[in-house]
Amino acid sequence: MRECGAGPWGGVNGFSLSFMYGSKMTHRLLLAPLLAVATWCYGQCTTTLPADAVIVDDASPQFVGGSNLNYWVCQDASETIFTGDNNHIWIEAGAYVSAGGDYNTIYYRGLVAFGLMGDFNTCYAENDGPVQNLGQSNAVIICGAGQLAYAYDSVPANGCGVVGVAEEALAGIGVYPNPTSGELTIVTHAAYAQQLRITDLHGRELLQRSLDRSPRSSVDVSALASGLYMAWVVTSNGVVLRRPFVKD
Repeated sequence: MRECGAGPWGGVNGFSLSFMYGSKMTHRLLLAPLLAVATWCYGQCTTTLPADAVIVDDASPQFVGGSNLNYWVCQDASETIFTGDNNHIWIEAGAYVSAGGDYNTIYYRGLVAFGLMGDFNTCYAENDGPVQNLGQSNAVIICGAGQLAYAYDSVPANGCGVVGVAEEALAGIGVYPNPTSGELTIVTHAAYAQQLRITDLHGRELLQRSLDRSPRSSVDVSALASGLYMAWVVTSNGVVLRRPFVKD
């Protein structure tokens, strides 16, 4: 495999999958399987959220039309469509959004479907499955599960309520098996897990359990319907961490 440089698609490296589609938006859904052309690259995916990021956290459907801006999309955002150009957009896992503008740089950590409908965009994602590439000359760069790292050192104080990369690494949390059909195991390497909350993608709490303050705890999630969920874990050092998981 060749390594991707900064080039015209930005300075973060990763697995890259580029697509060419038909020129008319109405034809793209039909032509996409026939016109895809792929180029794969490998590297490291890291990015820092800027202090001037505009917070997008509205759960109601909306169009966001600004251009030449930085956006931070929270996990609660739902049915948001970005129509502007030349933006940088950081999207947290759980958000349900699409991008219809051109020449944007997008960072997507989610597992739900993400529509990339504009042209000449660059999208960095953890997984290729959720990204629906329906535009012309877009680059989709696949970093790998858990490999798209956000640095939160300079984010606005009224942001999305997620912890920084350094705190997350300190806690060293993992959940498995993922997907799971019955039992979910929580492992923390540098702290003990005290409490678990499980929510759906709309933030509704479906399960809460006190954990046994050990490095390894298990919870029965067999009663949950099949789908994507978020596990929120409070550790003994007070850090709140989250991990997505799939219930079969």
